[in-house]
Amino acid sequence: MSKILYSVERERFFHKDNEIYWLSGWCFSESGEPVSISVWDERGRNLPVSLRRIRRTDVSEYFPQYQVPAKAGFEVELAGLNDVLRTSRRLLFKASDGSSEQLICRRSKRDLQAARRKCAIASCIDELKKPGGLVKLTGWAYGSDASCDIELLKEDGSSVPCQVRRIRRKDIEQLYRMEDRGDLGFTLTADASLLKGQVFRVRYTCAKDRRDDILDPERGLLNPMESMGITYSWTSAEKWRQTPRRIWLNERDSAIADERVSDEFRCFASDIDRRSLDLASGNARRAGMDRFITFSQADIRDFKPQTEKGTLIVNP
Repeated sequence: MSKILYSVERERFFHKDNEIYWLSGWCFSESGEPVSISVWDERGRNLPVSLRRIRRTDVSEYFPQYQVPAKAGFEVELAGLNDVLRTSRRLLFKASDGSSEQLICRRSKRDLQAARRKCAIASCIDELKKPGGLVKLTGWAYGSDASCDIELLKEDGSSVPCQVRRIRRKDIEQLYRMEDRGDLGFTLTADASLLKGQVFRVRYTCAKDRRDDILDPERGLLNPMESMGITYSWTSAEKWRQTPRRIWLNERDSAIADERVSDEFRCFASDIDRRSLDLASGNARRAGMDRFITFSQADIRDFKPQTEKGTLIVNP
């Protein structure tokens, strides 16, 4: 029996009431055989899904010893999530190459409901410009059941006068199946002198939900990891039975509450293996975090601190 290698990287919710669920990542069989992905519930019912293959050159570069297909990446789309959760308590995502089967992800009804609530508002700042004494932002945002109200706030929470113009974004409509949701794009313009030297927030409000994008006029978006889903639960340790789930929830809430965006963050990452570094730097670039991280090839035995103070993280 061959082994299936995989990584589940991201989940997303789209369309009205977040009724479409996407799970993405990569997987392949060490035998070189094509891999199919299916979704089952706890009763053994095979749920209908759409599978899209994605080109992932980073995976083939990291595993040169295997015959990795060019399109090792995947996106699994499960439509009608609301109906599914009425009759199913658990979803099991399985990969198979014909001779071997591997469980790649398990999501309970509670997990999905919690993650969906945190995805009630989606947004992205595509561009930040400073033409002629102005700050101009271009992006898009949508809520689960209505368009979002958009406002600009200083770091202390006070409002900043701005002009918001709605624009149509056909690319977002097609990608997220939002053709009936109105103008999802926007441009926001404000006087640059009101924001000089300050971190500021673009706040999106939809019904009872709220989300902030944190920006600096000089450095751009400061919370890219929140855009990638800081609240998702992918850590295996969170499923350990000896650790109450409430501990993880409390720690996550504490981390978000203690978030500091005005400090100059810097990370120095090293590994003795060049392939691991290439994979990590590629992931950092896709997450928008590469400007904060300096990668180097080094042995831990030769470690030398780069700053006066800091936090050292090693594995295992």
